[in-house]
Amino acid sequence: MRAYNLFAIFFILTSFLILNFLVLPQYQNWQSVSSRVGELEKTVQSQKEYFQQIQEIAEDLKRNSSNLKKIEMGLPQNPSLPQLFHFIRKVGSETGVSFQKIGKIETRETPQTKIKETLIDIVVVGDYSAFKNFLSKIENSARLIEVEKISFAFSPKEETKEEEKKREKEKTEKENPLFNFDLRIKVYHY
Repeated sequence: MRAYNLFAIFFILTSFLILNFLVLPQYQNWQSVSSRVGELEKTVQSQKEYFQQIQEIAEDLKRNSSNLKKIEMGLPQNPSLPQLFHFIRKVGSETGVSFQKIGKIETRETPQTKIKETLIDIVVVGDYSAFKNFLSKIENSARLIEVEKISFAFSPKEETKEEEKKREKEKTEKENPLFNFDLRIKVYHY
């Protein structure tokens, strides 16, 4: 029996040593690698989701390219003053207002938004209803234009006595008088 006890003690001690020095370090190494693999799988999954989102955004941008062009048209990179003056002349001729002159032009930049504002003083001549239509078309255009200031005055012509009598007669027949409208418009760009 003594040999049996010795054999059992030897077997238990050998098993303990094998477990402690061979199996346990390998098990801990396996757990470490397993947790690292889990982390990498999560990273790969999050990157897949990220690239999927980027792909969806790219497809959305392709679908909305016409809207982006409208935004670019509304907020161009430069003030493009010749195009703006052409637009104002065109709208003026459509509404019955004539473009008289350009006054002071001033550009300001807002540091917080990086959006620049160009202030332009212009003078147009026309009757009130034509001017009202002109303002409506200017403010509802695709380009971001804001009317900052308006002042107006009656637009007298130099006329002879006969022309003055004729004008007075036409006034009584409900002719709309002409006004000089001084405008300060603000155009946005970046």
